[in-house]
Amino acid sequence: MRLTLQHGFDRIKIWFDHAEYPGSLDDLRPHCGDVKLTVGQMLYNARWKSALEIYQPTLKCLQVLRDVLHDSTVNYQFGEAEIALDLIPLNSRRKLAQHLGRTFIAAAVPKHHRREALCIKGTWYFERRTKPDQRPRTHVLVVYFDRPSKLNNQQIDTNTSCCLHIEWRVSGVAAMEKLGLYKIDDLIAFPHEKFWSKHVHLYALPRKTDLGRFLAGTVNANVSGTALRKRADRWQQQFTTSSGKSRGQGQGQFVLYNALRGPKQRSWERQRTTFKQWLQNALNCSHGAVYDAP
Repeated sequence: MRLTLQHGFDRIKIWFDHAEYPGSLDDLRPHCGDVKLTVGQMLYNARWKSALEIYQPTLKCLQVLRDVLHDSTVNYQFGEAEIALDLIPLNSRRKLAQHLGRTFIAAAVPKHHRREALCIKGTWYFERRTKPDQRPRTHVLVVYFDRPSKLNNQQIDTNTSCCLHIEWRVSGVAAMEKLGLYKIDDLIAFPHEKFWSKHVHLYALPRKTDLGRFLAGTVNANVSGTALRKRADRWQQQFTTSSGKSRGQGQGQFVLYNALRGPKQRSWERQRTTFKQWLQNALNCSHGAVYDAP
């Protein structure tokens, strides 16, 4: 069984100080999932007259966009981006995608997030999508594993294929600039692997006995292994949500992020693991699947 990995952007939104796109949208369409131009002023900033949204742009799409904007007098700024990572089992292995997704939810702790992770109609949100005033939040990690990959013009049977889709939604000029996203060239050269390593920490849980001992802090030498395992089970059950039952995800889902929100995360540094190590361990638990590195 082979597995491929795709980095890319699920969506980008760019504001222009003109009401029209300076090129032809038809030049972009063959190289992306979809493209949409909306004419209208940005809320609270009349300088920006229209917004271009591009879904699943390929590298070629970004290059065409760069060349058009470079040769025009139109000024632009980024408004939003959805940075995406897809793990795609070949041969339409839906169960493998689900296994990887559940394993990821049980290991991932994103930065810049505060609220409890929730599963809504098969999609996990590690932050609420909008603030109380309906403005989008600056950073939102989104995960699903019951749909096919659309990145980079993937040619996959949408009726049978599934992938583990990991997406980081960034909103606002300041947030984009903190990620080094100022110009189209920054999207083209974006360091995807470095980004994920920095913004999503992964942890490997120890064996039940060791986990129970770790959770207890100091343990009397006379405490049995059974008691330690029961402590570990209670802790995991406390942070297992029944919302994981939606859309074929099976029984409740353990969510490590919900357990480690706030200062608790600091004490877990010794349990940190790399993405490569996490992936290999996940595959080892799925009957020896093989990961083809890009």
